[in-house]
Amino acid sequence: MTDFKTNSHSQADLEAEFDRLFPQGFAGSDVLEELAPDGWGNSPLLAVFHPSLEQTYKETVRIYRNVCELRKPNDQRPLPPEPTFDEVATDFREHPVETEREVRELVGQCLWDVFSNNHEVVAPDGCVLDLGSFRASGGFLAEILNQQTGADHYDYIDFYMGDLGRAACGPDAGLPDDLPPSPQASTRLELSLSQIVRRGSAAAEEDAGREAGARLA
Repeated sequence: MTDFKTNSHSQADLEAEFDRLFPQGFAGSDVLEELAPDGWGNSPLLAVFHPSLEQTYKETVRIYRNVCELRKPNDQRPLPPEPTFDEVATDFREHPVETEREVRELVGQCLWDVFSNNHEVVAPDGCVLDLGSFRASGGFLAEILNQQTGADHYDYIDFYMGDLGRAACGPDAGLPDDLPPSPQASTRLELSLSQIVRRGSAAAEEDAGREAGARLA
C-alpha cells in the first residue's frame, strides 16, 4: 500500500476518481471515440503497436548507432556492418490488431506520464492525486487494469516510465523520447483525458527545475 501525503487522496479515493474519469474503462467506447474517432485501424496511433517496415528499419538503425556510440574511444575493433533495409525486411512481420488491448495499454502508459514522472495532479478540492513513486504509479495503473479486465495480467513494469520507448512510433515519431513532460504526451492525452488541463510543459520551459503540474477541470 502506498503512503500518501496528508493532503493527498486515499487509495479508495484514487480508484473512485479513475472510475469517474473512465466509467467504461481505459479502452471503453467513449475513450476510443475521442482517441480514434475514425476507428483504431485508421488512427495514426496504430503505428505505436504496428510500426511500418520503414519505421522498423529506422528504429533498428537508430539502436545500432546508439550502441556504437557506447564504444570506448580507444576500441580498435571493427564495427559490425549497419543493418540494411533488406535485412530488416526479411525479419519483418505484421501482427493482428488487438484494439482493446492496445488502446488500454497506450492510455495506461500515457496516464503514467501525467500522474507520475515528477508531475503533480491536483483535484478540485486541492488534494493531490498522488499515485506514489514511479514504480508505485505503474503498480496502481496495473491494478486498475487488472480489475477492469478481470485477470491478473499487468504488473507495474507494463506502465513504468510511461510511453518512453513508444515515442519512436506513431504520429510524433520524429520527436525525442526523453522529454518529460513534452507536447507529445500532451497531444495524446488531451484526447482521452479531456477533463485534465496540463500545466507542466510551459512550466518546464520556463524553469527546468520546476515540477510540472496538472489540474482536474
